[in-house]
Amino acid sequence: MRLEREGQVDRAIDVLTRAIAQAPEAAVLYSKLALILVHQRKDYRRAVELLERAVALEPNHPVFQQNLLKVTGLAAASPGPRKEEKRGLFARLTGRRS
Repeated sequence: MRLEREGQVDRAIDVLTRAIAQAPEAAVLYSKLALILVHQRKDYRRAVELLERAVALEPNHPVFQQNLLKVTGLAAASPGPRKEEKRGLFARLTGRRS
């Protein structure tokens, strides 16, 4: 938290990423990294993944659940790369929509 407050966002992200690698069952680390990514990088999709992991580790933690709901909404509303529509066999073979 100190690094983020001091404006050293990249370093804070790096420290949390390494901490997660060393303590992959620490849900609070996933949550904190997710919130930094939301507030500092607007990386909602990655934040959703991290919060899903935090909730999986601590399913009864209300703050993790609330943050996941909020960030999922932000991710859905944010313009960004969209998944390509899945096409059927006919469309893939002919280049046409089925």
